Amino acid sequence: MQLAGIDFSKAFDRLQPPILIDKIRNYGFNESITKLAANFLQNRQQSVKYNDQCSSYVDCKVHAPQGTKLGPVLWLIYCNDLTAQGFSHVKYADDTSFYTPIKNHTNQSAVIPALQAASDWSAENSMLLNTSKTVVLNTCLSSRFLYDDCITFDDTVLNPSTNITFLGVHLDTNLSFNTHADKIVSKCNSRIFLMKKLKTIGLNAEGLKMFYISNIRSVLRYAAPSWYTSLSDTNKQRLETIQKTALKVILPEFSYEEILIDLNLPTINDFLFNLADGHFSKVLSNPSHPLHDRIIFNNVRTSSRSSNTFRPKLCRTEKRRHSFFNYFMEYRNNKFLYRQ
Repeated sequence: MQLAGIDFSKAFDRLQPPILIDKIRNYGFNESITKLAANFLQNRQQSVKYNDQCSSYVDCKVHAPQGTKLGPVLWLIYCNDLTAQGFSHVKYADDTSFYTPIKNHTNQSAVIPALQAASDWSAENSMLLNTSKTVVLNTCLSSRFLYDDCITFDDTVLNPSTNITFLGVHLDTNLSFNTHADKIVSKCNSRIFLMKKLKTIGLNAEGLKMFYISNIRSVLRYAAPSWYTSLSDTNKQRLETIQKTALKVILPEFSYEEILIDLNLPTINDFLFNLADGHFSKVLSNPSHPLHDRIIFNNVRTSSRSSNTFRPKLCRTEKRRHSFFNYFMEYRNNKFLYRQ
């Protein structure tokens, strides 16, 4: 698969209110909503304050105000027609990514039509595509077919990256999430250092526990359903070590098992597993969930697996087998079969 993470230079600051208002009308919004959006965007002013001095106000003829709830919604309306034929896409705020499967591994420039579509859309909508910050990632489960030849687009040479950050999750070329684990460990270690400083100035055990849960475990748990089941045993152990190190700061005189009981906390791997399992239950119980159709139910009663609730696809690789939906369909069919 080839994926392109599109970067626009100062996307919110370049949004053109007249173009946006036309799009809102074309999408069939109520006229009162259209007028409300126009009023929100037009005749805005801004100034700069330094110490007690304020600059004079200047008119803002373009941009969607940042720091507002409505700003990102208006941007999503603005870029809703940013598509590329033959490519799937994912959008969140001003992040847009196009991806497509590659059946022929010699087709190393498959993503160029998506880049061209983004460039054309930018020209039509007064945006600026920043090709120097646009990232191309090639993913393949087999290292034999993984390629790293550069791609030239718009006089810019794009070297395929070994990883890409997608909504805070780091994807690497073989979807091992090793890079993501590295980033988590690094971020948590810096916060454990701060946790130690808080203890030296007298923060009690209850306060330290609250700091751990809100500032360290929150990093460990972020988007866990998307990556946890794909982690190697080594990386799972690294995450457990992070929690063990943090909790030892709170109660250094006790063993890890005793600390878990005293603070009423589960192991971090149990915690992350239950988060992922709970997310599967959430998708399973809601037929209108956008991911519900990824769950395959066993409707073939004549098969030898007729007692199973789910019928996951046969997987040729362990990596595919341990992807989120396949993993939990198998897990629900065979309780604790894969769990370490």
